[in-house]
Amino acid sequence: ALEHVAPELREDRQFLLTAVALNADILLHSALRLREHRDFMLEALRQNGMVLRHVSGKMRDDREIVLAAVQQNGHALEFASPQLRDARQVVLVAVGQNGHPLQHASPELRAHHRIVLAALAQTCEAIVHAAPELQEHAEVLAVVSRTQRA
Repeated sequence: ALEHVAPELREDRQFLLTAVALNADILLHSALRLREHRDFMLEALRQNGMVLRHVSGKMRDDREIVLAAVQQNGHALEFASPQLRDARQVVLVAVGQNGHPLQHASPELRAHHRIVLAALAQTCEAIVHAAPELQEHAEVLAVVSRTQRA
């Protein structure tokens, strides 16, 4: 693990970006000054979106930071601020990766027709994360039925 590497490697951007691509938790052992550096974090998030779980609260509320994370891994939506879990563009990108991040969207967006359909286009299993009123909607049920037959 990274806690056993030479201190200079904990400050080596290229080494850390390569390591973070393999394991987001490696960021915990990097130099604090890098974890607070916005450009470095953007690069790290483009390598592994799950790095978002280790960023500051301020960065979790930064649209560009969160979009980089969910573009790489839709499941990173779980670690976005509540405001960005309620942002249509961010949630659409996340559910476009894999329908399951719908579970981390705000209740309002789990009831948003277009977002639920985007999630279902990835996996019909996302239906369990949609608002109850959409789980019964005829168009939603038709999409689920078509997806299950495919």
